[in-house]
Amino acid sequence: MSTVGVRDLRQNASEILRDVEAGRSATVTVAGRPVAQIVPIRAEQWTTWDRVSRVFDSPSDPRWDAERREFAAGDLADPWSR
Repeated sequence: MSTVGVRDLRQNASEILRDVEAGRSATVTVAGRPVAQIVPIRAEQWTTWDRVSRVFDSPSDPRWDAERREFAAGDLADPWSR
């Protein structure tokens, strides 16, 4: 991780951002104090439907099911029905 003063950042922003894009982080300093970090954005990681579907196939928390039943036992009104 490199350290970059705010003046250097202003004068060499393109070069510093190319370094960040290449995977290197930078700490921005003002008067020698670190005030910010510029870090590369992590690429989105897609997953398969099989992995996602396992979440829905797994059993739910029994406390959630009890809470759902308790809530459903009350009077529910659909504000959009007439």
